[in-house]
Amino acid sequence: MAFSELTGRRIIITGGASGMGESLVRSLTTMGAQVVSMDLNSKIGQGIVTEVGAKKFIEVDDAIMDFKENVS
Repeated sequence: MAFSELTGRRIIITGGASGMGESLVRSLTTMGAQVVSMDLNSKIGQGIVTEVGAKKFIEVDDAIMDFKENVS
């Protein structure tokens, strides 16, 4: 997929506060995607979303998918 094909696409990343998830949030946002990042660590996750200008952060425990708010 070309970078231009990511512009405006909505992508959900679980584990977005560290490691590979964080790297994806950063790179996909830079490529123009509308990234929603989800992670249990809200302090770090929200900071990354704010720093890179991603669409939204949602605090969630991936193990049980206990959403604190809707994705939309």
